[in-house]
Amino acid sequence: LTLFLLNTGETALHTELRLGEFDNLVWKEHQTFTGELTAVNTFEQPENAVMVTNQMEKVYEKDMTVDLPGHSFHVLRFAENGKK
Repeated sequence: LTLFLLNTGETALHTELRLGEFDNLVWKEHQTFTGELTAVNTFEQPENAVMVTNQMEKVYEKDMTVDLPGHSFHVLRFAENGKK
């Protein structure tokens, strides 16, 4: 299961995930893009606009929360417990 979350506002959001129909999930990865909306990569500065990946092995709980900083994009990847 992959979720894409976007916060277009300036204010951080405390977001609740309710995926009650999904059992036996493990939160595997959280990719985040934050920073200036005008950030671009150039040959001189190729790392200005990059996704940051956090690998994790957190068992999904029925009601979880995710903090979304202002002007941020997130990719949350879940897998069945015991699978990649």
